[in-house]
Amino acid sequence: MKITCEIDWVEDGNLDKGIQQVIIDRVVEVVVAKSMEKFSREVSDKLATRADEMISGILEKFMTREIVVTDNWGSVQDTFESVDELLKSKFDEFMTVRVSSNGTTMKGTSCGGVSRVEYLLDNKIRNARDAIQNQVVQEADKMIRSLKEAAAKEAALQIVEKLELGK
Repeated sequence: MKITCEIDWVEDGNLDKGIQQVIIDRVVEVVVAKSMEKFSREVSDKLATRADEMISGILEKFMTREIVVTDNWGSVQDTFESVDELLKSKFDEFMTVRVSSNGTTMKGTSCGGVSRVEYLLDNKIRNARDAIQNQVVQEADKMIRSLKEAAAKEAALQIVEKLELGK
């Protein structure tokens, strides 16, 4: 790369070699910095794109491959066409397993308890019901207190009124 620089303010055509070298060094430094910045940005973009493509490919292969589930001795227990099918099956199994009243799995029995879905729904409904019930009780308590206070004030005013009439 060849860089030329013309300086108009030099009167006799000679420029001190030190100043000339400083100017050249500074120009080269700026050009190199900008070139490196542009180059690194382009390389970074290309690397990110290629990495995304590779990761997507690996993930796609993983998610679409056949899954064979075996026991401890290597006997095939189940086969799934893809990871999605395996996840769906395991999730369905998880949500339909019988659980006790506190949500713990009831292993080895199909009697008693409820499915995990029922337990979760019942739990959410119970929590919502309790929250609404607490709110209604608090509002009723406030209303009763205000009615008691109003009745007490009214009774006090009537007593004072009767006492003043009795004078």
